[in-house]
Amino acid sequence: DTVICSSQPLYEKFQSHYPTHLLRHGVDVKLFSQIPPQEHACLAHIPKPRVGYFGNFDKRSNQELILALAKAMPYISFVFTGPIQDNISALKKLPNIYFTGAVPYEELPAVVKGWEACLLPYHYNALTVNINPLKLKEYLASGKPVVATPLPDVQELSEYLRVVDERNIAGWRAAIDDAISGQWVPDLPAVGQMLAGESWTRKADIFLRICQVACLATPLHVGI
Repeated sequence: DTVICSSQPLYEKFQSHYPTHLLRHGVDVKLFSQIPPQEHACLAHIPKPRVGYFGNFDKRSNQELILALAKAMPYISFVFTGPIQDNISALKKLPNIYFTGAVPYEELPAVVKGWEACLLPYHYNALTVNINPLKLKEYLASGKPVVATPLPDVQELSEYLRVVDERNIAGWRAAIDDAISGQWVPDLPAVGQMLAGESWTRKADIFLRICQVACLATPLHVGI
């Protein structure tokens, strides 16, 4: 009776066939905006400066981009935290790429505390264009600079981060260097104002209202 989509491209695919609503992911602002007392223990052996990614590392992740950046920026540690669901043998050969494994969700802010910037190095392809990356708003809530590939739903928040084409290695390098040097500092008041309306509680309220309206609009079929 009703389709609820988490990204604009998915919404556009379904809207001509079903009653469809766009409801993007929320974020636990309270969790990710907290300042942990210390960095996560999984970072203890990793040299600074560090930039990182958390979440599933799978076919969506652009290993060619990551390899190019790590080779071009040997003075930076590239940290990946989360389950591995792809062959990473090529990445593991480089001394400045680190895989910490997964950590409990509530410990992610302590991991991000040890990074200078958060990365979203996804491929741009038929799969990823439909994604509304859950981690993007979590990154933003942390207050750290964010560099990401130009997925459609990432572009919607482009004023709060650096969006760089996956083929533009120089652009990625410049954004990361600016973050590490302090030349690029996020507009935290603007980010906070944007995220104020993105809580999971608000998303749940909207979801419930959509369901209630759908129930009222659907005829009740009673068996005889």
